[in-house]
Amino acid sequence: MTGLSVLPSVVSLRERACESAICRPRGEWARGIGRQRPTAASRIGYADRVADRTIVVGDVHGCSSELDALYRLCEVGPGDELVFVGDLVAKGPDSAGVLARMRAWNARSVRGNHDAAAVACRLLPEHQVPVHRRALVASLSDQDLALLAGLPLWLRLSRGLVVHAGIVPGLALERQDPYLLMNMRTLDEQGRGSRSAATGQLWGAAYPGPELILFGHHARAGLQLHPFALGLDTGCVYGGRLTACILPERRIVSVPARRAYTATSDARSRR
Repeated sequence: MTGLSVLPSVVSLRERACESAICRPRGEWARGIGRQRPTAASRIGYADRVADRTIVVGDVHGCSSELDALYRLCEVGPGDELVFVGDLVAKGPDSAGVLARMRAWNARSVRGNHDAAAVACRLLPEHQVPVHRRALVASLSDQDLALLAGLPLWLRLSRGLVVHAGIVPGLALERQDPYLLMNMRTLDEQGRGSRSAATGQLWGAAYPGPELILFGHHARAGLQLHPFALGLDTGCVYGGRLTACILPERRIVSVPARRAYTATSDARSRR
């Protein structure tokens, strides 16, 4: 496993990961990673201009060929703003290629749970990295890792808010649990955020607005078109589609996956 010589220091990267990448670590891959909550600076990003169009792309998961096709279909122009909902990496065939395109296109993204896991794994001794994540970690350069470590938990754009997984309605954004921002799918009977994909209420259905939220993470639910919440994870890496929403018109565009790169029956595929 390569070193981190191009980054400021291993210590500073570890601190950053502890503060902003893994906020509620669980399992073998998270051993040694702290439980600190992110600082305000690492939580959020702001838009500094109003683009001609804002194009928000669902979970790419390393599917670079499909991303190229979607980019062409959207006819992205120099006045457009390109934003991702996170989970840029993992499961698909070309995570490094997706990150290279993001840099080349001057795009932005929030941090997904798989992006955070890649950062955490790179900080572990090689023998402690879970087997199913080793190929991904080995494929990412120090520059890739720095990009992932720097992703905010949310982006507030001129046309809406982008998070990876969801929010708990009625709770101020600054008080949201960072873990749930990257991992929740539904609300339980008490209105608390839950990772469950099979039970509970879709959080977007309960969200009253008025700010538009765009998110991903819940491939099992497919495209979610709630009044004030748009879910864009349509399972490309599982053989579904890669989807984008073009604002301000809220036009949905998508391209089919070339093939299924991972099986939905794999327990890890639903994380």
